[in-house]
Amino acid sequence: MYQRPATEDEIRDKAPGLTASNSGGAFDENGNVVGGTTTYLITVTEPRDGWCTRNDLIDWCYSDAGIDRFFGPASEGPEGITGWTCEHIDHIEATVVVPALRMVDEAFSDPETPASILRAAST
Repeated sequence: MYQRPATEDEIRDKAPGLTASNSGGAFDENGNVVGGTTTYLITVTEPRDGWCTRNDLIDWCYSDAGIDRFFGPASEGPEGITGWTCEHIDHIEATVVVPALRMVDEAFSDPETPASILRAAST
C-alpha cells in the first residue's frame, strides 16, 4: 500500500482512498480557513496486499509443516502470487491457532512440558 498525488478527476469524483491535508492559511471572521495549501493523496492498494506467501508465514515463525497443517494448500493469487489470502490466515489464527495456544499455555505450569511430551511421543 502506498500513497500518490491525486489527479484532478479523482479529486472532483472523490475517488476511493482520497485524503486531503491542509497546511498553512488563516481563519477569517467566520472561522473558515483562508489561504494555505491542500494536498490530495490517493491510497493505492497493491494486489499483493491481501495475500500472504509461504515465505511471509515462515518469517512469522511458522514451520513448513505448520503452514500446511493450519492453512491448507496454497492457491494462485493475483499477479502470479502463490499463497493464502490474509483474511484466511486471520480466520485460522483466530479460530484454531490462538485457541490451541491458549489451551496449551493454561494446561501446563512449566512451558517446557508440551515439548517434552511431544519428544517422548515421537520416539
